[in-house]
Amino acid sequence: MQPPHEKLEDAIGFLMWDAARSLTKHYNQTLMLHGISVGVFPFLRSLWEKDGVTQRQLADRIGVTGSTTVVALRQLEQAGYIQRSVDEKDARKVLVTLTDSGRSLHALVIPEISVVTNTSMSDFTDQERQQLRSLLQRFRNNMSQGMQPRKPAKAARG
Repeated sequence: MQPPHEKLEDAIGFLMWDAARSLTKHYNQTLMLHGISVGVFPFLRSLWEKDGVTQRQLADRIGVTGSTTVVALRQLEQAGYIQRSVDEKDARKVLVTLTDSGRSLHALVIPEISVVTNTSMSDFTDQERQQLRSLLQRFRNNMSQGMQPRKPAKAARG
């Protein structure tokens, strides 16, 4: 359980926020060299694993809304990395596929992103890396399962 009055630099929420902010900053600097932002990167990563999926499948895989997906895909389409087409089997669905340019981007971006990731974990053992991955997955699962919106507490007046 978290102590009620721990210092900011010891608070789990702050540490995770600060680590994510720093990693995002360095990822974005690397990705911008290729004209893409950190906001569209998860879509590319997912499509590099499997393309020819619907916009809805892609949104579900990444865990974002349909409107967020539409905006990201518009950017990737304008950059020439993906194309969208109507599914021949079901005209209500839009399929997303990588272009040749989008596929070739993988070989450029992944090694550079790996440098950032490896640098951020340079003094971690392989066991610590695996442990961190496992802990973050558990954290993410806990957050997705158990968090319900709460009413704000009333501030004490004095």
